[in-house]
Amino acid sequence: MNLHPVDPYEPNDDPSTAASLSYGTQTSLAYIAGKPRDVDYFAFQGRAGDRIRATTSAKGDPAVGGQLDTVLVLRDAAGQIIGYNDDYVNSDSRVELTLPLTGRYTLEVSSFRILGPSMGTDPARGQPDDSPFNRYRLRLEQLNAP
Repeated sequence: MNLHPVDPYEPNDDPSTAASLSYGTQTSLAYIAGKPRDVDYFAFQGRAGDRIRATTSAKGDPAVGGQLDTVLVLRDAAGQIIGYNDDYVNSDSRVELTLPLTGRYTLEVSSFRILGPSMGTDPARGQPDDSPFNRYRLRLEQLNAP
């Protein structure tokens, strides 16, 4: 077991350094690790009317393994939370909705210990959670693709 994993998406710790994601893709193995209150950001372009689903696979997926209880937050271009989920299935998260506007959207993935206490708004209100076992994958789908 690697006790010092390298996250291939770092640095992606704020909206300005968000890793790019597109419909129909899934990330490689990523980690909520390396600092006490890590939040990973992923950005994608969406169009008004797109029905999307973003899903984390972590603790609830034997292929990923680990111990991460994910929280998933979706923000619009203005930074407003338009989707939030903790524990859709087991300890994995899912946000599914129709995008209201065309523009850049940001998905945030973190641990429930970090983002759960503030319902996704402030990692400083959470507890540190820096474990090499905090691994996940994020999938983004467009459900009403032409």
